[in-house]
Amino acid sequence: MADKGEILGSLRVLGLEFWGVSIGLGYIGWSVASNSFYPTTKFILASIILGPLLGSFTFLINNSFDKKFDSQNPRKIGSPIVSGKLSTKNALNLSFLSALFAVLFSFFLGIQFFFLSLCMIIIAYIYSAYPIRLKERPGLDLLSTSVGLGILCPLAGYSIEQSIVKFPTWYLLAIFLIMAGLYPPTTVADHNTDILAGVRTFAVYFGKKKAIFIGVFLFAFGHLIIVIESLFGYVLSPQILTYTWTSYLLSPIAYFFMLKFNSHDDIIKFLFAITILEIPGPLFLSALNARVFVP
Repeated sequence: MADKGEILGSLRVLGLEFWGVSIGLGYIGWSVASNSFYPTTKFILASIILGPLLGSFTFLINNSFDKKFDSQNPRKIGSPIVSGKLSTKNALNLSFLSALFAVLFSFFLGIQFFFLSLCMIIIAYIYSAYPIRLKERPGLDLLSTSVGLGILCPLAGYSIEQSIVKFPTWYLLAIFLIMAGLYPPTTVADHNTDILAGVRTFAVYFGKKKAIFIGVFLFAFGHLIIVIESLFGYVLSPQILTYTWTSYLLSPIAYFFMLKFNSHDDIIKFLFAITILEIPGPLFLSALNARVFVP
């Protein structure tokens, strides 16, 4: 019988802990389009596509092409792909199967969702796979990840209800910047082992301190834009600031201090903490039937 560590390792190779990020971003887009907080059947299907299917595809592709580097990383030595319990060939086959089901299911959510899913698949592939491998092209790695998560995921959720051309541009920019700010710490976590393995990541190229500064700046700037938008009633109602100003203030502060911890597990705890800080305000407003979005 597999022990707890093996089970967690198997789930992590699928990116389980990050499924909630893509689903959450899709939910933001869907909420803006529908002006609702209660998921429909269509959004539940979208969540399966954005999380388990596209998420698994992304991480299986990434872990497959990272195998030779991960074998030198003590944190990843127990990974099913690195240990050989899951062969690279089978991992790639499983990833393509996940992508295939994602594409097939996306047809039920409209042509917009279908093409956005294809774009996410392409970005995820060229991020990890040779010869392009954006993961080792500092700047382009951040851009591709931020576009995939911060733009395509919200647009996918939005497309379920409305045409994506109607998505509020400045609100999308804020989401993009916040997600761009979240990328650098994922490269800082493996900075030392990546140097030894010869991987040219964002943190290796810019250095730990500069990578952290860039992340904090982008993250805080994205929140500043949202606050300004809320004050002027752009997308978010000014009323939301009454309940969420603490989260918008504390999130960048928490982000700055938690970046001092460089382990992978600390990064996951940080993302969870940020989620806890960000979510309660809008949900509380929803429970009070208060206005979150501007009609």
